[in-house]
Amino acid sequence: MIDEKLLLKFIRTKKEEFEEEGFTNYKKHTNTLKNMESMEAITATVDIHVLMNLTRILNELIEMIESGKFDVVEKSKKKGGRKNMKKTICVDFDGVLNEYNGYEEGNLGEPLSGSQDFIKKLRGKYKVVILTSRPKEQVIGWLSNNGFPSMKVTNCKVPAVAYIDDRAIRFNGSYKKVISQLKNFKPYWAKEYYRVYNIVTDETIALFNNIYDATRVCDSYQSQDVHIQRIPGELE
Repeated sequence: MIDEKLLLKFIRTKKEEFEEEGFTNYKKHTNTLKNMESMEAITATVDIHVLMNLTRILNELIEMIESGKFDVVEKSKKKGGRKNMKKTICVDFDGVLNEYNGYEEGNLGEPLSGSQDFIKKLRGKYKVVILTSRPKEQVIGWLSNNGFPSMKVTNCKVPAVAYIDDRAIRFNGSYKKVISQLKNFKPYWAKEYYRVYNIVTDETIALFNNIYDATRVCDSYQSQDVHIQRIPGELE
């Protein structure tokens, strides 16, 4: 297996060298081309264009590797053609890979404990694509800085065998069940507790950490005056 980070580092280094050489040649020859002999002028112009094209090609290659379009697995491990192609798993970023308490622009938080090992195990069997609503460049940089391998990052839904998300509700063919689940849905990281109370007297009947226990007690009263209130925070 080729180390993608080392490959990217090498390509970026060469790209910077070509950019610097091309810029130096341009500054050197831009004001003297008219005074050069024909063949010398042609050679200088070709050199500049070659360096510009090499820089463009390396930029495209970097983008392909970072987006997952360029497979750096050695050819010897690709025998078998499409039969051995990995299936895609799409992994949400916020709340799955990082510590998350709600969207905050520019604050990507710290990696969740075990998230690097989780991705490593997934990549052993699947091609992993990271899905995010954040700017891709921010997430690519965060992944690189926190020990994750180079993976495709996108804000568009891609075809996959499964989607791993902290805000997902699985559709099993029943719209009624989905609507029921939505009513009591909250992501695992949202801290709140539940107050069962009488809306007429404002009397608190019970407090619960679990919505299902609160619903069970509320329903047991069989009264339109008994409701459930969601309260942000943790129940002490």
